[in-house]
Amino acid sequence: MRKTTIFFRGMGRCVLGVFAAAAALAALEAHAAAPTLSLVSTGGDSAQVSVTGDPNAGVMLFYNVGSASGAFSTTLGSTNTSGSFSAAVSASSYAISPGSSVYVVVNGQQSPVQTWPSAGTAAATVSGGSPTFSQSSVTVGAGQTITVVSQGNATGLYLLSNSSPTTATVSASGTQVTITGQQIGVTTARFCYIGTATSCSDISVTVGAASVATSTLMLDKTALVLAAGQAGVVNLSGGSGYYMSGTTNAVVSSQSISGSTLTITGLANGTATVTVCSASGGCGAVTVTVGASAAATPTWVKFTSTNPPVMVGQTATVSLTGGSGKYTVGNNPSPNLVQAATDGSTLKLTGVGPGSAFVTVCDATNSNNCDTVFFTVAVAAATPFAPVQTAAPTPVFAPPAPAAVVAAPSPAAVQTTPGTQGTVSTSELLAGILSMQRELAQILTQIQAIQTRLNQLAASVAAGAPSGSVAATGKYQFFYSLSVGSTGNEVTALQNRLTAEGYYSGPVTGYYGSLTKAAVAVYQTAKGLPASGVLDTATRAALNAAGQ
Repeated sequence: MRKTTIFFRGMGRCVLGVFAAAAALAALEAHAAAPTLSLVSTGGDSAQVSVTGDPNAGVMLFYNVGSASGAFSTTLGSTNTSGSFSAAVSASSYAISPGSSVYVVVNGQQSPVQTWPSAGTAAATVSGGSPTFSQSSVTVGAGQTITVVSQGNATGLYLLSNSSPTTATVSASGTQVTITGQQIGVTTARFCYIGTATSCSDISVTVGAASVATSTLMLDKTALVLAAGQAGVVNLSGGSGYYMSGTTNAVVSSQSISGSTLTITGLANGTATVTVCSASGGCGAVTVTVGASAAATPTWVKFTSTNPPVMVGQTATVSLTGGSGKYTVGNNPSPNLVQAATDGSTLKLTGVGPGSAFVTVCDATNSNNCDTVFFTVAVAAATPFAPVQTAAPTPVFAPPAPAAVVAAPSPAAVQTTPGTQGTVSTSELLAGILSMQRELAQILTQIQAIQTRLNQLAASVAAGAPSGSVAATGKYQFFYSLSVGSTGNEVTALQNRLTAEGYYSGPVTGYYGSLTKAAVAVYQTAKGLPASGVLDTATRAALNAAGQ
């Protein structure tokens, strides 16, 4: 073990400047996940140190932070392939002062600061046993974020382990768990009560190709201002089987659910957060403020389009109404799929990558007055590029025209089968339309990749200078840097290569998206390269060398 003393005296601003620069460089490592740290006393002067972070990365412990003796650091070991590390550490072996501040750094990212437990303190006991979640098994789409709530105990949680961090990112804040799908697969996340490594429960996460809009819980308002005895209504949509998850202050309000209507009644002055969930996935929260008298009914933020069409590389606009007339983007959990910004009374959505996403917009003068719009980002049909002609061009066969896509019928045109009872519901119509949109996006992506490849081949034949080449062994040689947003035959060849070597399990589309970026990062880690997810010079050299 290596122990390094960091002297804070005598160097003053110089040392602080070095640490500030190091912190800035660490912040550039966008691919690294923020680690977690848990300390549980095991008796005597030892503590069980549990860490989660990036897989196969070194774990460095910084301790005695802020003490008169100066801070120390030591390398404890490395995380496993699941990103977990756990070891018993003796305080006397490293001269760790009980009660001092400690933290860990994994892959350039720092964990929250924790306090080293006092010697002889037994492991914390948490009443209520292990956490009980509103959902112990969830299904989420790639790029989709959902929340799960710990019920029955107000004790905060921390993430102990995540069996596949590349499949989904998970985190805990208080009693709420946030899960974001990254790529198709299955992972198991284990959460424990803070202060113990034994009072733990698992959440099984399955990530599909895309989120299903009808399984996402939506609330028509996220805040209510009531008087004691006054009732407010929140309309629920998306998903099925709504149920109450809990409230942070049962004295302030009472609540009940009937069908798709959540009714909240003010009881006493104060503020509470009421959480409601859907059995098919996802939870939502309503902030309730109860005052002395009934408040005027606010004008809620609304969108003029509830499912706007958004294309990769294009900007769609949605008009905003309600509130003060001044708006701000409150939440955009999928910046890899869409960029969002407000301009006056307009929300601008710019497609970055294909997938399902949502954006929350709030009143700039009232952060509790918000609404959320859900949509699917699709790939626009490619415009063919005319090949460069020479004096005697080599004939290039044009690709066959794609089969005509039948437009989805409007709701008014949909008829029920003669002899049956009832009509087709709006949710069923929307589900059918979204399904057709996803299929159309996949078809357009394939057409785009084929067209791009044919155009590049035509230009290569005409100009006599191919953009990439195939070695005598038949292995593709890579010559250009690629990153998220890149398209074409180089991306297709990269996806095929990573698939063949077991690093990529997604569809071969010719589009460099989040799945391709994650696969490149895994390949870079396996080859001892910085896991940036970008096909840079060093990574191309490794691929080309392996292809000889």
